[in-house]
Amino acid sequence: MDLCKNKTGISDEAAKNLKPHQVPQTHDEQCYLACINHELETVFPNNTMNLERIKHLYTGLKTIYPDSDIYEKSIKVAEICATKVTANSDDCAAAKIYAECYVDEANKVL
Repeated sequence: MDLCKNKTGISDEAAKNLKPHQVPQTHDEQCYLACINHELETVFPNNTMNLERIKHLYTGLKTIYPDSDIYEKSIKVAEICATKVTANSDDCAAAKIYAECYVDEANKVL
């Protein structure tokens, strides 16, 4: 997402190397992920999770995996992770906390 690369100053290589289901390690990676979260509106401006938006984004899972409970499990992961960040947390730190939670919880239920 070029907008977030420009906002955060992350290098093209670092942005390209950041994979889904990977916890961002550097401050630049954390801030880049925070920007993406805000642009996708998966978090509110105060960094609390926008569960309704996430549910909407995840509805495609029902079509892609019609005989699976991956949608329900993914929502459960989101609900658990929503409790991990308090309102008005630092953007970059919140993104890392959410990513850590998603990786940990997804490995348990998916």
